[in-house]
Amino acid sequence: MNISDFQQKIEAAVNCCEVIQRSVEKLPDQPQELLTEAIRDISLVVEELYVAQEELQQKQEEQFTTSYQLQLEKQRYRQLFEEVPDGYLVTDDRGVIQEANRTAAIMLNVAQNLIVGKPLALFVSKASHTTFYSQLRQLTQLSSNRDCQCCSPSQAPTSPDYQEDHYNNAIVLRNWEVQIQPRHQESFLAAITVSTTCSDQGHSVGLRWLLRDITEYKQAQEALLSSERKLKQQAQQLSQAFKELKKTQAELVQQEKMSSLGRLLAGVAHEINNPIGFISSNLQPLQSYVDDILVVLQCYQSQYPDPPPQLQQIIQEKELDFLVEDLPKLLDSMKIGSNRICHLVTSLRNFSNDDTYFKKVDIHQGIENTLVLLRHRLQPVGGCPEIKVIKKYSNLPLVECYSAKLNQVFMNILSNAIDALEEERQQQPQQAIPEKELLLTICTQQVESDKITIAIANNGSGISPEVQKHIFEPFFTTKPVGKGTGLGLAISHQIVVDRHQGKLRCISVPGQGTEFLIEIPLKNQTAATK
Repeated sequence: MNISDFQQKIEAAVNCCEVIQRSVEKLPDQPQELLTEAIRDISLVVEELYVAQEELQQKQEEQFTTSYQLQLEKQRYRQLFEEVPDGYLVTDDRGVIQEANRTAAIMLNVAQNLIVGKPLALFVSKASHTTFYSQLRQLTQLSSNRDCQCCSPSQAPTSPDYQEDHYNNAIVLRNWEVQIQPRHQESFLAAITVSTTCSDQGHSVGLRWLLRDITEYKQAQEALLSSERKLKQQAQQLSQAFKELKKTQAELVQQEKMSSLGRLLAGVAHEINNPIGFISSNLQPLQSYVDDILVVLQCYQSQYPDPPPQLQQIIQEKELDFLVEDLPKLLDSMKIGSNRICHLVTSLRNFSNDDTYFKKVDIHQGIENTLVLLRHRLQPVGGCPEIKVIKKYSNLPLVECYSAKLNQVFMNILSNAIDALEEERQQQPQQAIPEKELLLTICTQQVESDKITIAIANNGSGISPEVQKHIFEPFFTTKPVGKGTGLGLAISHQIVVDRHQGKLRCISVPGQGTEFLIEIPLKNQTAATK
């Protein structure tokens, strides 16, 4: 009954009361009083009906307002539903489409009025069918096993792919990537967010699907990853190029130093060689002359055993007997010194030889030439013990190599070994008998038919494993500033490995000593190929 019908009936009741009242006025007094009381009761009822009428009218107005607001909300929801940039679908538990917005219809290439009633799996590529049905079954099972209004902890989803939406009382699967196959179009990759929907009684009645085309996102992501990989590769290349540049710079500096040193040594050797040549070449005639003079002197003394007093006095003053005895020794010392200088000049010439091509050389000769130049560092200094050199040479064939470059390697490694032993020597107290004998051991051997090894070891304090990791890096040094450049071992490694296709290793135990092992082929492979 609406408000107008209710009002008409009230008016009819009022009219009836008026008619009754007029009729009552014509009756006797006693029945009139009874009827008047009845009419009064009826009037009260009518008044209550008027109040009820007002309340009913107020409720009807509120209902109209609520209905109008619901209509506005429905229109706004519909507008949002249609205009959302992502595809939005509503399906039942089996995945049959019940509602779809305009974007979803466009994405699936189906008219919006024809998409309802079609299974969503129809628009999933065959490659994703198995995953799609598996996730749909799992989501439906989770939804059916829980009370949609009050999910206990034991009923909450345990899979990390699913989440509990407490605000909407739903189970949500987010960012599920599925290959979608629209009708008569190419497939695309979509990110799907699917959640359950509940009825008023709290039972699962369907699923809500949000589809987003992430093809461009994936392409941009792949392009970004590819760009990052290229940038990393370029950074690595630049870093490697920088290292190579530093290495080349160090090599050029060292080569220039060695070239200058070689020219200096060659010049010094040449300048020393000329005067020492005069001296050594005249020593033998001088020895002969002295021998002849001594023979004549002995003959004279035998013929004239009693010289005049004046001559006897001169003989005593000049100590003739001592001169006769010491003069041959003096000549022998001059010969030894001259030979050592000649040997030194030969070593300087060999060491300063500028190699431009491979040639066959005696490795032992190169080592010996280097030891000659370092002999002054092996001798005892200031009461400190000498450094003993132990040579264990094998019978090696001639080796095809850059002799001057290898001499540079021997110089760098032997110098470092002596540096370590000098530190050990300085730490020992000055005693008549040293606590520890300082040893420098050089071993050579032919390990294979086409390779040789040169091992240079000392019994110093050794090198820590952390330092060994960087020992062949350019500019790395543990020596004080001004004493080491950090280039010697780096260049030695480059000469052995790059120039001679060999190996250079460092084997060290802290507290026991260090050994550098050089391995080079007997014949250069590059030269052999050519």
